Amino acid sequence: MAKKNSIEAKLNDLEKIVHALEENDMDLDESLKSFESGVKIYKECKKILGEAEKKIKVLNDTLEEEMELED
Repeated sequence: MAKKNSIEAKLNDLEKIVHALEENDMDLDESLKSFESGVKIYKECKKILGEAEKKIKVLNDTLEEEMELED
């Protein structure tokens, strides 16, 4: 089961918001609040992915350095 703060949970929440907005069953205020929540979740996901990308780069650079030392 995904943790509430995991990117999977956030993407699931974002998907629900998009679906609700597409259904067009909300009034303007509800739509704006949902859109605002979606933007917030998007930014959180972007931050998580950015941090993961940095970690992967560090690990990849370290691996490349180790492989160069072995040659």
